[in-house]
Amino acid sequence: NDALAAYDIAYASYIRQWKEVADDSEHDRAANVATPIVQAVDRIRKDLKDFDYSARITTSEQVRHAAVQASTYEGISQAVQAKGDIVEFSYEIEPRYTDAGPCALKTIKGTHAVHVKGGWKIDWGTGITGTFGIKDESFRLDPDPDVQGSSILVANEQDARFRPGLAATMHLSPRSCRQFKPQLMAGLALDMTELSTGSFFLGTGLLFGRQELFSLHGGISFQRADVLKSGLVEGRSYAADAIDASDLVEKQFTSGWFVGLSYIITKQEKID
Repeated sequence: NDALAAYDIAYASYIRQWKEVADDSEHDRAANVATPIVQAVDRIRKDLKDFDYSARITTSEQVRHAAVQASTYEGISQAVQAKGDIVEFSYEIEPRYTDAGPCALKTIKGTHAVHVKGGWKIDWGTGITGTFGIKDESFRLDPDPDVQGSSILVANEQDARFRPGLAATMHLSPRSCRQFKPQLMAGLALDMTELSTGSFFLGTGLLFGRQELFSLHGGISFQRADVLKSGLVEGRSYAADAIDASDLVEKQFTSGWFVGLSYIITKQEKID
């Protein structure tokens, strides 16, 4: 607008001077030369007004302003399927070149990770467990004071002992980017005090961490332990040759409780 106004002032001054020359009879030749120039300038001026540079510049500025507004754009993406743990994007920001040169000094490259949410995830781990509440029963034969040559089956006093173990674990948890999340878990453990004995356990607990995961858990444990053999009754009197004092117990699964700590060996799956 300012440019057009300045142009109009200059044009009006030129027309005024031209008319002064045209009115002077001594300058007819100059007037004849100036007339085509004025007509050409008039055509240019008309073309400028018809093209309306001012409106076009204003519209261009509005478009440029809208182009840099985040609200101008809408991001559309397909639903992310919970196949991996992290969706990772690679990006590259390059300098834009203008007449004055590049707008930035260098190209910037990087990655951006988004943790996937929703669905369920199975992880595998290994760690240590401690089982308690399970005891190996033991028995002895004491002479029966009432029957000569017979023995009474008596239980020995024995407390349940703590059993440390080395475990392999499976963990089911909701897929989440939280630092702590609930879980259900199951596993198998090898009794470190009796390597021939194993246990199976079910429980619940917490998974914690984001890049490296750990599990703190507890629940019910099933383990083989010594119990009185089927057919024998504690406190009953038996003839001397009816039972063998060295063969009074057998292995059976019994239940107890456990606590454990595992390191999750499943690595987080990244999807590009």
